Amino acid sequence: CIFALTFVAVLLVVPKQPGDPNATVRRELTIFRRPQVWFALAIGAIGFGGFFAAFTYVAPIVTNVTGLSQAFVPIALITGGSRGLGRSMALHLAQHGTDVIFTYRAAATEAAEVRKQIEALGRKAVALPLDVMDSASFEAFATQLASELARTWQRKTFDYLVNNAGTGLHASISETTVAQLDEVYQIHFKAPFLLTQRLLPLIADGGRILNVSSGLARF
Repeated sequence: CIFALTFVAVLLVVPKQPGDPNATVRRELTIFRRPQVWFALAIGAIGFGGFFAAFTYVAPIVTNVTGLSQAFVPIALITGGSRGLGRSMALHLAQHGTDVIFTYRAAATEAAEVRKQIEALGRKAVALPLDVMDSASFEAFATQLASELARTWQRKTFDYLVNNAGTGLHASISETTVAQLDEVYQIHFKAPFLLTQRLLPLIADGGRILNVSSGLARF
């Protein structure tokens, strides 16, 4: 294509030779003494060089970057994702192109249903059991999470951590017991802190952490 354009350029810048149409080849070659011809050839050579460089060096880079952007799917980990706000978050993220790992404490049936709903949206989903009251189990949970990341996504990290697991305390200040207060502290403060601390090595650079507070914070 470049050589064809160069040939056309030569024809445009070089006037037709007057006289006998049966001129010799030597006479025809005299057109290369014209500066316009060399200018046209130079333009053609530069164009060919740019064309060659683009396909040799630039195109593979652009293709690789585009392929990575198309292939990348973020992964979110949501605690308490089998029902309520956690379930709503999981489905909403899946609808917007995010794969989801979520935890449940005892509702295995509900968790399996949420996983199916996420997969029906075209996204990958994994449900893992976790009792945030048991902070001693976080080490084993992190190991299980790392295994699932490698098995399902061939990755070592995930992108978003949503500390959502929680409980409600329906008692006034005068009626709240020490055990109830300890439970609220354990679930809503200690668990998110220690779980986040343990999972930090598994969160990708530039990842996000979202802590969802209890409705009790409004009172």
